[in-house]
Amino acid sequence: MKKQLSILGATMLFSTVMLGSVNTFAATTPDPSTAETPVTAKLTIPNPTKPTPPTGSEGGGDKEEPITGGFGIAYTPASLSGTADLKTTGNQEISLSHPVSTGTPAVTKYNVGVQDKTRKKDQNWQLKASLSWTGDTNNYMAGTSIKTTDGTVKENIAGVLQTANPSEVSAANTELSIGDTEVEVMNAINGQTMNGVYNYQFQNPKLSIPDVTKVSAGDYTGKINWNLSTTP
Repeated sequence: MKKQLSILGATMLFSTVMLGSVNTFAATTPDPSTAETPVTAKLTIPNPTKPTPPTGSEGGGDKEEPITGGFGIAYTPASLSGTADLKTTGNQEISLSHPVSTGTPAVTKYNVGVQDKTRKKDQNWQLKASLSWTGDTNNYMAGTSIKTTDGTVKENIAGVLQTANPSEVSAANTELSIGDTEVEVMNAINGQTMNGVYNYQFQNPKLSIPDVTKVSAGDYTGKINWNLSTTP
């Protein structure tokens, strides 16, 4: 009988030890189990430097515009002029160029630049152009246009033209016919981060007269109106 009690006592003692071990190593739930640390960052865009028009064989006939911020027309062709004897009938195209001083290489390429360093992904803009005449009260130049060829879009990096990202900006056409109704020159592609100076270059500008019989001889003054606008 004593032997049986001894065994029973040992069994009870073993059970107590095991139970204590379970309680000692049981998992507990953390409270709190998560925490947060606020982080803020204020990022600003410094006022960019004024863009430089292309130089050398890529330019030479462009003028800077009074751009003061990160978005606007940076430069345009300085001037175009031409002289010709009018034909008797039909249409006529008169070559235009930028006058240069003696000994200076002739200008063959002309540029208009748009600076967009806003870094906005939803920035969608269009550059358009139209032609108007001053003092032409008799509308002799009505229907005339300026035609250009070899239009390309590139990125102007410190005055040097380089290949532009085609997913950021594109040309409306390689040939332009700029008349009294606005035509698109180039446009930004929505959804891209704009951060550069985008350059449209053209060559061989000509004044196109559709019917010379309606034009009187004389000196005419006109201008290309460049219009940069954003669209929703």
